[in-house]
Amino acid sequence: MILQSDSSSGRGRVRSFLAIDLPGEVKQQIDGILSSFRKESAGIKWVEKQNLHLTLRFFGALSPDEVEKVKIFLKSFAAGKNSFTFTFSGIGVFPPSGTPAVLWLGIDGGAELLKETAGVLRSGLETLGFAGVTQPFHLHLTLGRLKSGQGNRHLIEKTKQISFGSLPEIHADKLIFFKSTLRSSGPVYEAMGEYPFTPALS
Repeated sequence: MILQSDSSSGRGRVRSFLAIDLPGEVKQQIDGILSSFRKESAGIKWVEKQNLHLTLRFFGALSPDEVEKVKIFLKSFAAGKNSFTFTFSGIGVFPPSGTPAVLWLGIDGGAELLKETAGVLRSGLETLGFAGVTQPFHLHLTLGRLKSGQGNRHLIEKTKQISFGSLPEIHADKLIFFKSTLRSSGPVYEAMGEYPFTPALS
């Protein structure tokens, strides 16, 4: 579930991440494409339709002061940045070898612009004192997490039959800073701030 919020309320630390959200109609399309497959895939815990998003940076738990610092940085970052488009490609898994744990949808067209955006964000956040990300950045949209079991490889083989070719091009025109609250029913995402890309005037 994605909610709207004007602030990071509460005195405790805030589990948060930075993402590009998807249009509601695209989330609906992805959900529709996967609907028939879900009936045969009890071994996968699927991401709820409303929670589908493209993560650019996961922060973990931030203090209220750190949340405000990120907000100030994002406002500056988005100013003067052009919007861009990207498209989705095929399904993949993490890890690529061994026991698969995460099922994801890859990025095709626009991948370089997304990687560039994530890289500049990472560098800017590191200068503010946020720890650098040690693992290589891999663009993906998480679709589900596989439960441990002997049938995982069989499930993955079946996912290769799914085509996402009908999905439209995605217009990325803003960043969203999300708060994530873990509940027994699943995570709830709350937008703490939206930062539209505003091209510099020539």
